[in-house]
Amino acid sequence: MRPWRTEPAVALGLALAVLGCGESRRGASLDDGVNTGAKPDPRGRAGELLVLDEVGVPMPSVPALVDGAVVYTDADGFATLPELGASYDVAVAPASDPNELRVHVFGGLRSRAPVVELDGERSSSGAAKSVLLDIDKPANLGDDTALTFTIGVDGVAPKDELLLYTNSDSDVSAALGWNATSSTTLSAEAFLLQIDPLTEEPLAYLGYAAGAWSDPAANLTWTPDFAEPSFDGSVLHVEVTHPAGASVTSYDAQAIEGSGRHGSLGFALADPSLSDATSAVAELLVPALPDTLFYVTAVTSADDSTYTYYAESPAGVLPGDDVELAAHAGPAVLAPADGGVVAPDTNFTWTPDDGAIYRVFVFDSDDVGAHFEYVLETAEPHANLPDLSAIGAPFPWGRSFAWEVNTLDGVASLDAYAAGSVDAHGQGYSNEHPAQGAPSPP
Repeated sequence: MRPWRTEPAVALGLALAVLGCGESRRGASLDDGVNTGAKPDPRGRAGELLVLDEVGVPMPSVPALVDGAVVYTDADGFATLPELGASYDVAVAPASDPNELRVHVFGGLRSRAPVVELDGERSSSGAAKSVLLDIDKPANLGDDTALTFTIGVDGVAPKDELLLYTNSDSDVSAALGWNATSSTTLSAEAFLLQIDPLTEEPLAYLGYAAGAWSDPAANLTWTPDFAEPSFDGSVLHVEVTHPAGASVTSYDAQAIEGSGRHGSLGFALADPSLSDATSAVAELLVPALPDTLFYVTAVTSADDSTYTYYAESPAGVLPGDDVELAAHAGPAVLAPADGGVVAPDTNFTWTPDDGAIYRVFVFDSDDVGAHFEYVLETAEPHANLPDLSAIGAPFPWGRSFAWEVNTLDGVASLDAYAAGSVDAHGQGYSNEHPAQGAPSPP
């Protein structure tokens, strides 16, 4: 996998999508305004394409292929659209290191004022800011004690941030990015808690600390001064239904506070004794904090390891609530066969999931030549890997690569998804499959 790819368990964007791993920052629902009478995205302009990076900053001088025509974004991230059919494709190749090529392809857009946000890309305009916060753990924590945290920027909603975090035995850190338009204050909370050393389930809150930094530097280190918690713990009752032939592997309760801080406060491994062939239950202890909501995720995996699925609740769960989650079967790859030869007219296909948006990742798996990744996004259960030489992304002739499929359930439309909007209630991931680019153009 390329280093810009992240799993939704550590990439909290929103739906964080996760709300993961994503990989990414996708927020509240938007309508595409096409033949529905709905209000279009207010950031768009009729007859123009707007290209934004992962935190919503316009990307200037970016080449795009729109229905076969090459266009370039201006200083404000807009490019004039050519004459279009009822639906059309957009491929964007942001200017970057030629040895690290990444191409985004949206297949089947309909909006006449399209907005596309590119996960994993950052604008060169300098409007975005990022901070790496390292959190010092108290010395000599045992296997039965853990540290968790929330983090955010005042006045910036979690859906407008990109959060990547590490929370391991040796390292607790958070990398947060956002669109910096004025002076800002970064704030964080740290929670010291007793856990079950086998399941990592929270059992009791032992300490609490808070910190804030005005106009923070790019790198910060924080040593929390823990005090006795002033809040009580409350239990989320979680029930998950899942397909036969799959099982729940873990749960997570993500906090979203009125201040904008967010983070994982209720992770636990699944207890097999509380599961059967098609359902599982858990009780997650979370802090009963004022002005704090949660959303809950359960990770399910196929028993034959062919897919993983993240079932998600809406972001409005209160401490003490009963939460019901429904996991789908993840996508199963149908063609090409493993190791098969792929050309631009080769159809990648997988099992359909009604109403889902599909993301296909195609990335190099050899050490010869420049690294590449194609992200193909569509509402159809099939896609091609195009030759985009016109925008500097030639087909990977003769290259070895791998591919996988991600499904997002509950998204309003491909146009809304492309614009940065996901109100998803689940995401599925196939496993990786090897393939080989045809040796040369026909």
